[in-house]
Amino acid sequence: MRLVIFLILLAGFLSTSAGAQEWTKTSGGLNDISAVDETTAWGVNKNDEIYRTNDAGKTWQRVPGTLRQISAISYDAAWGVNGSKQIWRTNNGGKNWDNRPGRLKQVSAANFDVAWGVNDADE
Repeated sequence: MRLVIFLILLAGFLSTSAGAQEWTKTSGGLNDISAVDETTAWGVNKNDEIYRTNDAGKTWQRVPGTLRQISAISYDAAWGVNGSKQIWRTNNGGKNWDNRPGRLKQVSAANFDVAWGVNDADE
């Protein structure tokens, strides 16, 4: 299942509603995506550029900074990991990023103050 989702993300961002029978492709490609709700999501592309939407993917806004992986909390707040495995978080839409201690390859945020992660030892 993870492979299928990964391949879909490489091909471009796709979305669907609960009752829909098919996916709708949105232009551009994302390597990672994290949805907050049915209209709000954050994503990162192959160049580690960060984007977010609040209109169900019709338009995407570039967010300052670079990340490899992202975990969205709200339209303004997210956690992420960059190519150096540094952990970052923002609560102002990416205007400022706060570097957190440690190194991870993946992070999953519960809220702005709590997140879980996976390191290189898969712990």
